[in-house]
Amino acid sequence: MTREEAVDRVLACAAKYLGMREQPKGSNKGEILIFGGKGGPWCAAFVNFVYHEATGQDPTSAGFCRGTLRMLAAAKRDGLVRPKGEPPQRGDIFVLSRGPGHGHTGFVESVTCDSHGPRMQTIEGNSGNQVARRTRFTTARVLGFIRPGAAPAAEGGEGWET
Repeated sequence: MTREEAVDRVLACAAKYLGMREQPKGSNKGEILIFGGKGGPWCAAFVNFVYHEATGQDPTSAGFCRGTLRMLAAAKRDGLVRPKGEPPQRGDIFVLSRGPGHGHTGFVESVTCDSHGPRMQTIEGNSGNQVARRTRFTTARVLGFIRPGAAPAAEGGEGWET
């Protein structure tokens, strides 16, 4: 399967869960537990579940990750985090900082640029207690972009600083 085919499958798979919500709201429980969460934050579980469902593989060598920062660390070891300054691509996995020791993640569905700068449309779990489509700036609190299935980042391209 080519990278483009994998990206198409992953994004189609993620999109079929749009609107799936926590029950009750704010509980991290309900039908979203199918993603493998344990009743805690579930954005990374969503990314890993969807990627595996769509491709039969895990996005990093760490296997199934429920932790966003653990997934990012594994991707760095695998050479899958794109060098700082390299713009995201459709199908990348973004990782945002949510403060010390906390992160958030999802899929980059598309990237656009306007007078306000580059933005990405995303599909992400645990966003407003549901699987949702969001628009975000590509630089605001971004710790890195993971590109599963890509050739390792070039020598010296250790990715983004955390």
